[in-house]
Amino acid sequence: MKAWTLLASSLLAGLLIVPAADSTACAKTASCQRLPNCDDSCSAACSGRSSCRSSCRSSCCQSSGVYAGVEATFLQPYNTNSNSLVYQNNTTGVTFLADPLVVFDTLDAAPRIWLGYQGQCWGVRGRYWNFDAERFGDGFTSVGGNQFRSVQAFNFFSAKTGDLEGTRRFQFFNWEGDLFLGARWAELAHEQRMNIQTSVINSQSIAQLVRMRKDGVGLTFGFDGRRPIGNQGLALKLNARGSVLWGRHESYGYQDIMFDADRLVQAVRVRDDCTTMTIAEIQAGIEWSRKIECFRAEVFTHVVAEYQWWRNSGGTDWLAQTDTFAAGGAAGTYRLSPLGSDADLVGLAWAIGFRR
Repeated sequence: MKAWTLLASSLLAGLLIVPAADSTACAKTASCQRLPNCDDSCSAACSGRSSCRSSCRSSCCQSSGVYAGVEATFLQPYNTNSNSLVYQNNTTGVTFLADPLVVFDTLDAAPRIWLGYQGQCWGVRGRYWNFDAERFGDGFTSVGGNQFRSVQAFNFFSAKTGDLEGTRRFQFFNWEGDLFLGARWAELAHEQRMNIQTSVINSQSIAQLVRMRKDGVGLTFGFDGRRPIGNQGLALKLNARGSVLWGRHESYGYQDIMFDADRLVQAVRVRDDCTTMTIAEIQAGIEWSRKIECFRAEVFTHVVAEYQWWRNSGGTDWLAQTDTFAAGGAAGTYRLSPLGSDADLVGLAWAIGFRR
């Protein structure tokens, strides 16, 4: 819901922010084929040929000023589960895993927003993206004899990025767009919980929790390009981004096991302040744009496929395990291991915005 709210707010804000042009500017627009605010001396070349282009831009066919947009991303996390929560009954051989109950098997919506200013050659832009997904699952399983166990599992995953970058216009053959270089902050977090409750013969409960969080700051770079298709405002859309960040990795595990009057508690926390995070992102799809002449602006929308690749190095492995805890009943293996800190996100994105 928040993604759709941001989409509507962006379009409204764009119409309010962009000032209306005077009659002279509107008159100039009438002689242009692509964008308003053009140079009369080259209006005849507005079809986009080189006679109107400088080293950075076509003064007639492109504009300078504020631009903004909001994007709804619909992504599915992959490679996030790692069987970090495990309970195995050593007598019956029945094993409980949290992962099968809480698989990320659908797309989740998240907002991305940006605001920038682009001059004839150079510009500046800020971006923010916030993704989170959660799953809850439960089951009721017989483990032999009259013993039954109910299982509840919870899985939470989030990824966030914030960018502040400089941009430079480029034109290469029939492609146009921006090259960018700047600073990025990013965070990746993941948490899993599993609770198992025994009924009938013995009073046994098992609570397990693992949590991982990694964040860092560093460099981001890439390009955002468009290639016009025909004269109806359509264009191929392609952008690619790479990031290298340095920061900290925190990992935490906890399990509380009760069997009748006996209890076992284990907890472990590990932190590494010298880790590296690498992120690669790519979008490809179709963009449609249309100028609003007397507002000196162009509105656009695009639909793209999106893939994100998150990889991390550093962090310390650990294992919390007991194989013999079993007062008055069958022994069980209760194991915690750290969550992985890598992830892939695959899906679609839809954006609307304006540029002057």
